[in-house]
Amino acid sequence: MIYTIADIATGLFESIVTFMFFSTFMEKRDGLKDWVYVLGAIGLTICINISNVLFNFGFLNVLFIIVLTIIASMLYKGNIKTKIIVSVVIVFLSAGIEILVLYMITSIGHYTTEEVVENPTLRLLGIILSKTVYFITAKIVSLKHRKVLYKMPTGYWIMFFSMLISVGLAMGMIFLFQYYNSIAYMDILSVITILGLMYSFLLTLYMYERVSVQAEELAAKAILTEQLQSQKKHIDEMFMAQNKIKKVRHDLKNHIIALRAFFKNGDCQGGEEYLDNLHFFADIEGETIDTGNIVIDTILTAKKEMALSKSISFDCHIQIPEKVNIDAADLCVLLGNILDNAIEACERVKDKKSIQVSVVYKQGLFMCKVVNTAPDENNPLLKTTKDNKNEHGIGLSSVKSILDKYESTLNIERTVNQFSISFVIFI
Repeated sequence: MIYTIADIATGLFESIVTFMFFSTFMEKRDGLKDWVYVLGAIGLTICINISNVLFNFGFLNVLFIIVLTIIASMLYKGNIKTKIIVSVVIVFLSAGIEILVLYMITSIGHYTTEEVVENPTLRLLGIILSKTVYFITAKIVSLKHRKVLYKMPTGYWIMFFSMLISVGLAMGMIFLFQYYNSIAYMDILSVITILGLMYSFLLTLYMYERVSVQAEELAAKAILTEQLQSQKKHIDEMFMAQNKIKKVRHDLKNHIIALRAFFKNGDCQGGEEYLDNLHFFADIEGETIDTGNIVIDTILTAKKEMALSKSISFDCHIQIPEKVNIDAADLCVLLGNILDNAIEACERVKDKKSIQVSVVYKQGLFMCKVVNTAPDENNPLLKTTKDNKNEHGIGLSSVKSILDKYESTLNIERTVNQFSISFVIFI
């Protein structure tokens, strides 16, 4: 009975993994409920089991299952070419894993292919091993497709595969023990033990996936928080600049009245002295960047004033239209974070401090380059020297996160006493 159940469960397992691959490479159709996909998996399971019985795992069986898989893929969005390719790859991957496991069992146990296929115990061992490897392959592909596994350290990979090998060896030893001893009451117990080993291994894989996803979500939230804080900071700077202008405009009428009184009374010297004081009060020498693009003008003007207040020379080359097809909040985060980092680096330089900014829009390309002096120290390129490393260390991550929203490139260079960051956004 247990072997019959295993044969029937083969179709169910293949259907589940097939839909895992579908969800990895295709998107579900809008409006379809989850129960529709459950029914689709059940229907595919029934058809696969019928095909296995009718065609006895031959060439026609493989061909028929490919057709069934293509039909099941219609529950997902995508062009027919993609669906055919994915379906064929899924079926041949499953068949290839079964052949590989069969070869391993025949080679290690010195059995013939007929012995493995006809003996219920060896057949069950092959089913469990092949379907386990098939499921793990699908899960790894799914995680890799979501860019989760690229963060997995080499040591974790070694532990993962060593655990997989250990579980496989344990399963093989249990089946071989039962095969050679043929203890009747041990059949069910052996299968339960094997299923327990499989459950433990797959549970470990699931737990790692959940932890990885949670870590990814926390990192995304940290970047979002940094972006919101950066936007708030730069908006505050914009308000300060606007308030400064409003204050000068508000006081301008009184200053004109006072000047008119000086010159009306013929007191030219007093008028000139008053103008000198007004000159310093209004900071008329401070050059305002005016390209017509309000966001860029405000950010660059605020950062320039901040740099000049810290004795940092600030040179700009701006050549952009009044409007560019980039979200204003994204521009705020990009320029704000990059210039804040440049000013911070210059503050740690004892000699000449300078920042050169170039922002150019040309033929659908928004190009920005910031070059600043940097301290000659053995400091890793992407690490912060601020006290709160956890908070500020994601500044460049925030910049990269914004650029990922667009078709863009990013280049970072570091020399002995200079730091350069540039990006291009294809609009």
